[in-house]
Amino acid sequence: MQSWYSPALTNFLSLCYFLHLVFPAVVAGLWYRRNEAMFRELLLAVLFCGAIGSLGYLFVPGIGPGMAFPQLYTKTFTGALYHPIIDVIDQARAPARRLPESARGHLGAGALVRLPAGWIPFFILLPFVVGNWVSTVYLRYHYFIDVLAGLATTALAVALANFALRIETRVARARNES
Repeated sequence: MQSWYSPALTNFLSLCYFLHLVFPAVVAGLWYRRNEAMFRELLLAVLFCGAIGSLGYLFVPGIGPGMAFPQLYTKTFTGALYHPIIDVIDQARAPARRLPESARGHLGAGALVRLPAGWIPFFILLPFVVGNWVSTVYLRYHYFIDVLAGLATTALAVALANFALRIETRVARARNES
């Protein structure tokens, strides 16, 4: 991806990378105002993404390409937003990243925007969500396989959230019938 490097792209992708911290709250806020069931599904799916990602973080050792293969990178990042954003994120990061970390944060949160509260927010957020996925590889934090792991984790988290909510509904009906 080094042939793509430019200050403008680095600024945009650094912003997208940071936004994985914001996406769940924004989308949850949109759903909270429109559909309580979808709001609950989103929050539960985010919780499951975090749990699955944290388990993966413990059991699948690995280190990002920027740390594992620094000699392969001949270009350095430039851009007005790059250092302010990435330096703050790097201060809070675990020293050795593992593969599904991206599933827990970046990709899981971004993929959960598949639950938009209307088409306009979806299309507004979509470039930033896709940018978030690209940024994890572009900024040398994760491999492409991490993108796939993140999407698989998200699919599993959404399925588990739906399953848990169906069980909750059945239990509530059984209580009301008795």
